Amino acid sequence: MPAIENVTRRSAVYWWRRRLRLAPASAKPITVVMMVSLLTKDQPVARRRAVAMTGQSETVRMSLYEKIERDGLTADQASAVFQEEMIRYRNMLAYQHQSIQQDG
Repeated sequence: MPAIENVTRRSAVYWWRRRLRLAPASAKPITVVMMVSLLTKDQPVARRRAVAMTGQSETVRMSLYEKIERDGLTADQASAVFQEEMIRYRNMLAYQHQSIQQDG
């Protein structure tokens, strides 16, 4: 099976990693790097969560451009917003998976 994009495996747990380069017109470029556990040891689950996380990261990326232009976010603030949003989304995915498993 091919490797999962944006995913590494550490101690049998899958981790999602992403590096974004934000280059708004009115500010200097910002690089945001994040690595977060997918909270699973199961490869098919990790594959689905990684795809969802990558898609969501693009949505958050576009909103960050707007916030940088409108609010003048610094690199640290942009990184904090990105990490907060992605951890919230990861937790929601894990909760949904757990709910589905309990319902059978």
